[in-house]
Amino acid sequence: MTLLFDIALEKRLNLSDEMLTVDVSADDTLLIRNSADGAVMKIKFSTIVAALSSAFDDIVVDTINKVTITQPATGATLTIPNGTTLNTGTGGTLGSAAFTAAAAYADAPTIVDWTPTDVSGGSLTFGGSTEAIYFKIGRLVFVSGRIEYPVTADTHNAAFSLPFAVGSSAVGKFNAQGVIVTGGTAIKMQGGYNSASAFLYASGNTNAKNAGQSGQLVDFSMCYIGP
Repeated sequence: MTLLFDIALEKRLNLSDEMLTVDVSADDTLLIRNSADGAVMKIKFSTIVAALSSAFDDIVVDTINKVTITQPATGATLTIPNGTTLNTGTGGTLGSAAFTAAAAYADAPTIVDWTPTDVSGGSLTFGGSTEAIYFKIGRLVFVSGRIEYPVTADTHNAAFSLPFAVGSSAVGKFNAQGVIVTGGTAIKMQGGYNSASAFLYASGNTNAKNAGQSGQLVDFSMCYIGP
């Protein structure tokens, strides 16, 4: 099939609103006539396609504000035009921004078992029902567990260890606080600023004493920001 395309057509088409559509194959020939001098050039459609493909290959994007990359399938790799190859579990550098693929693709934080200990100064040994877990995302730490207090008349302020230190007062004061106690005097807990310790408080925001938790189970949870 031979088609005739008049360059002057572009003067009669608003290309932003209209489109001239013609079904052609790679072997079809187009006759392009320059209306200025009447000259006619014969060219195959496949040649035009090759020229356009080459032009698009040469396009370079100088600035990208945001890029979303979908994680490749297990064992697959993703290659950036500068030659950097990424695969599951490894990192790479794109421009001046370094990133870790494993962290970006993590589905959930790892939950870790941990055993709180007494840091009140009363040298208490918590009972066998004491257990806890935590997980950490960046500086954010979530802890939850249970402490079995021994029978004691100790008057030190009740406190136990945390898996990571709490941040400074500038960020620590926003920590979530909460404690559920069976029969004890403590009603809430708070992490000590710049300290890996949690302190128990009784009604009236006064320090709860070890004796007030004697023989009791303290169930707790807290979310806080580390240093």
